[in-house]
Amino acid sequence: TWQRLKEMGIEEWIAQKRASGAVRQVGFSYHGNSDMFCRLLDVYEWDFCQVQYNYMERGQKVLMLKPKLENRDGASTVKSRCGLETECRFVEDITLDDARGYDCIIVDEAQFITKEQVRLLVRIVDELNIPVICYGLRTDFQENFFEGSMWLMAWADSIEEVKTICWCGRKAICNARVVDGKVVKEGDQILLGGSSQYVSLCRKHFHEGKLGEE
Repeated sequence: TWQRLKEMGIEEWIAQKRASGAVRQVGFSYHGNSDMFCRLLDVYEWDFCQVQYNYMERGQKVLMLKPKLENRDGASTVKSRCGLETECRFVEDITLDDARGYDCIIVDEAQFITKEQVRLLVRIVDELNIPVICYGLRTDFQENFFEGSMWLMAWADSIEEVKTICWCGRKAICNARVVDGKVVKEGDQILLGGSSQYVSLCRKHFHEGKLGEE
């Protein structure tokens, strides 16, 4: 049980692994009842849980979606950071009727969808009574909202923050774009691939442009 793991020092072990960089995200796959699942969500600040697989294990149909713009994992594939992979469809190709018959809809990289696409997801929830779960970034590398994120936050029934940690140990709330080892704050809002990478930083070190101890 989680209580037994706590007694054995699991939380301290996770903190040490995070600090060393050996572990960036911590999550779980759950196979029990919904009451215990909710209790587990509350005992620790998890980074992810395998939502799609939880639905599928119960014989329920899940529709995985992503925007066409996101093609780094392949044209019709979604990959998680923990190594899971599944087929998906594009948000742009979905209508209200397409959603009928599913028990849940999951949208990856939801920051890249449009206001009208968010509106469609809202209709799926309200008119078809199908839960929609969206994952994505809140803001870009300049601390501005993405279109999808802005309207999701405006209309969502609930918002759960996936917490990440800056190199200093503080809560990371900024998504820094790094090119040639330096934080850059100018350029196109959306830039996939190329020589850039993204690093989670706390607000202080984002504004200072510091990626680690000097």
